[in-house]
Amino acid sequence: MSVLARALALLLFVFLVVGGTVTAIGVGRVRRTYDLPFPPIAGARATDPAEVARGGRLFRTACLGCHVGPGGGRPTGARVLGAPEFLGEIWAPDVTRDRREGIAQWTDGELARLLRNGVGRDGHYAAAMPRFGRLADPEVAALLGFLRDSDDPLVAPGGAPAAAVPRSRLSLIGMLVLAYSVGIDTAGDPVVAAPERAATPAYGRYLAASVYACVECHTEGYAPLRDKLRSPSLLGGGLDLRTPRSEPIYSANLTADAETGLPPEVDAAALGRILSTGIGARGLPLRPPMPVFRFIGDPEHRDGDVHVDLDVRALLAFLRSVPPVHRRTPDGPPREAPRPDSPPERLFATLGCASCHGDGAPGRADLVRASRLSSVDAIAAAIRHPEASHPASQMPTYASVLDGPAAARLAAWIRSSFSAPGGGETR
Repeated sequence: MSVLARALALLLFVFLVVGGTVTAIGVGRVRRTYDLPFPPIAGARATDPAEVARGGRLFRTACLGCHVGPGGGRPTGARVLGAPEFLGEIWAPDVTRDRREGIAQWTDGELARLLRNGVGRDGHYAAAMPRFGRLADPEVAALLGFLRDSDDPLVAPGGAPAAAVPRSRLSLIGMLVLAYSVGIDTAGDPVVAAPERAATPAYGRYLAASVYACVECHTEGYAPLRDKLRSPSLLGGGLDLRTPRSEPIYSANLTADAETGLPPEVDAAALGRILSTGIGARGLPLRPPMPVFRFIGDPEHRDGDVHVDLDVRALLAFLRSVPPVHRRTPDGPPREAPRPDSPPERLFATLGCASCHGDGAPGRADLVRASRLSSVDAIAAAIRHPEASHPASQMPTYASVLDGPAAARLAAWIRSSFSAPGGGETR
């Protein structure tokens, strides 16, 4: 063997040894178990009706989008389709009080530790679940009160027997990303004080980082939250995500940059409408996996139907306080705003319906079922105001961009196209 061949063989050997060692250490970090004490908050879940109701709003805002099962009803578990495919299969479990598949057997301590430390009942790190390590004690107590004691049918036991939801299966790349890039952080302060609830940048920062996950999704990269909060590209967008049909999408720039960020004309009323309806500032529907925050804030602080409440005003104050980042994130082909006079098949495309209901999308079966069982009037009403019949729906409220006649035309096309097997132009 020549000297060059021996050198190459040695380099290959070293590469394999180092690579194997790095891989083994990373996998071991992800698969190890943690014997952590339960947070002190575990024994003090909220019992006051107002706080339990707040826990319900927090759950619907921060949790329901990932855990809602087939049909868009109850949080009986589902695959999380917004995660990049290279991470593996990410599943959100059943979090109703179902005794077999849900959380009826969980203790308050186990639930609090999962929220605060990211550690499940079996002691393993819940790699697929966002950690709420900075969620203040009153919010954790409110969530526990809602999940354990509320009479809300959303999480109550009963109904059809729940099907077992598969466990998340991280790919090897996913485990290495978690071990070395995102990082496994089970520390979590045992007690997290609640910031003052006020329309200030400080409270908005808490909401954006710890409640609504704005910082996680709208700051590029897979670094821990604490690092993203210190990043010079904080809220500058660019995180690589996936639509329900696994199409690539990048989070938007939310900084105050006039050209590439949150438009300067967006005030608290406009931001409230965007977040609660899923319709953007220029009339374009927000694209999943961006959630529709229908239950943001406290309804007692709303101005009629406009979501101008404390949380919205605080979020806007924080967004406007972040240093502007001049960055135009990739947005794919130019998007066309929905036009009520467009042909229905064109409306289906411009409204973004194909993303959830088109070929290969998880909501296609739901649309086929609705087209066969519902009248044109019922479908039209559900298009304009899906929250009226399904409060947990993540479908945008299209009433502001689609009038009654246009919705009726679209509904008639959906009913005739999707009620027949294989029908409908879904691209």
